Amino acid sequence: MAALTALAGAAVVVIPGGDDAPPADVEKGRAPDSPRVPTELLAEHPLSTREAERRLEARFTSPRDDDSAAVRCAGREPRPAHAIRRCRVRYPNGTQRNVVVLLDARGRELLSEF
Repeated sequence: MAALTALAGAAVVVIPGGDDAPPADVEKGRAPDSPRVPTELLAEHPLSTREAERRLEARFTSPRDDDSAAVRCAGREPRPAHAIRRCRVRYPNGTQRNVVVLLDARGRELLSEF
């Protein structure tokens, strides 16, 4: 019993804890979480609806095919930590693509294709 008490006392002295312990940084050395859906940075700041449409038109126009794209975006839908804007890309041949523009908590506009 005395040996067990001595061992417990030594553990308290050797293992730092309480106010004297350095703060544990659980994020240190950890790779950032990758997004579940691939995203592409459109802007480092929030965009107006028209500016988002212009950037998406430039992004989805193919210069080698001379294929233009028309983009229409809805208004932002606020969420707890971000906002989303749903956009539809239409090509002259009738093909359509739906994309989402995400305004993240840092104020960046991110393109997410699904």
